[in-house]
Amino acid sequence: MSILSNKVIYFLMLLYSLVFVGCTLWDMDEVWKRAWVGSGKCGECWRDPCICGCDGCAWKQTTAPDCTSSGEVTRTCTRNKIHNETIVVKALEHDWSGSWIEVDRVFIKTCMRINCNATQTRRANDEMVWINPGTFTMGSPESEANRYGNENQHKVNISKGFWMGKYEVTQEQYQAVTGFNPSNFTSNPATGEVQAKRPVECVTWYDAVEFCNKLSEQEGLTKAYIITGRTPATGYPIEDASVTVNWNANGYRLPTEAEWEYACRARTTTTYNTGNTISDNIGWYGNNSNSITHEAGKKPPNGWGLYDMHGNVWEWCWDRYGSYASGTQTNPRGAASGSDRVSRGGSWYSNGQNLRSAIRDYYNPSSWGNNYGFRLLRP
Repeated sequence: MSILSNKVIYFLMLLYSLVFVGCTLWDMDEVWKRAWVGSGKCGECWRDPCICGCDGCAWKQTTAPDCTSSGEVTRTCTRNKIHNETIVVKALEHDWSGSWIEVDRVFIKTCMRINCNATQTRRANDEMVWINPGTFTMGSPESEANRYGNENQHKVNISKGFWMGKYEVTQEQYQAVTGFNPSNFTSNPATGEVQAKRPVECVTWYDAVEFCNKLSEQEGLTKAYIITGRTPATGYPIEDASVTVNWNANGYRLPTEAEWEYACRARTTTTYNTGNTISDNIGWYGNNSNSITHEAGKKPPNGWGLYDMHGNVWEWCWDRYGSYASGTQTNPRGAASGSDRVSRGGSWYSNGQNLRSAIRDYYNPSSWGNNYGFRLLRP
């Protein structure tokens, strides 16, 4: 009788420790405590620690994100043959540590490049934002102050989502890929401190195209641009007509003008993505820039998490400059001919008029200046 009582007491004490100590150690309301790791084992329990121990639970992996791609993976965990749980993992952003993070306050988990080895470096825009497909009105209404005549409004359907660089390509990113930095504004004029996180500038449209291809090649992606002829003295494409796009490639490229404006507006229909009036929070421009560029991401992002869409540097786009086609367009890619390429967004030098969401500028693709840079896109 005494022995039985001791066993009962011991069992109750053990149960108490599992229930109360376990729940104290692992908060039942805490978001998943442990990411999946390379071994495929969960390692420790996530939640419901008072129900299951999570010993040796393995994930069943389907198609997962890897070092060269984003993607989606479904993993099912069987915990001690008691509890099954399936979650879908979406690779929404880069996560070099391999840990899970909360995205938009939704408890899905993020993994990018989780299998990369230690020698792989952050060469270009590590952080990109997924832009869902949708329809918007491109251009500006006649009532918009200081509008230009080449901004006629028309409906545009962006039928496929894409990844957009959260920031303009920076000087350190450009140098890591190409081996040099062409920029004029490389340091703080007051202190002389190098500021490599400023956007790269003094780049031609050709430079931007070459960067996209080099980065794609370094990351094992299919290059988006096909270059059929080069000038022997410089190595640049002979002319922009010798550059074509493989729209099915998974490598980096410049956004089309429509993709750029769609991403900039982020569902807004106002003069700027911040409203109809100019303010210092909109970005770096003539009134607040001190006549220099500034480190990427120091002004508030737009509604989709993109920084510096207004100001800092003009951003090269793929399109040849020309009049908009009439009527609703699906994935427009610019004029069929023309000698100039489109740039968007305004710069540190611009007045408020030239920061509008609909503003269009254009230059010869071989032109460059200390107010011209670019942003990456990946399908």
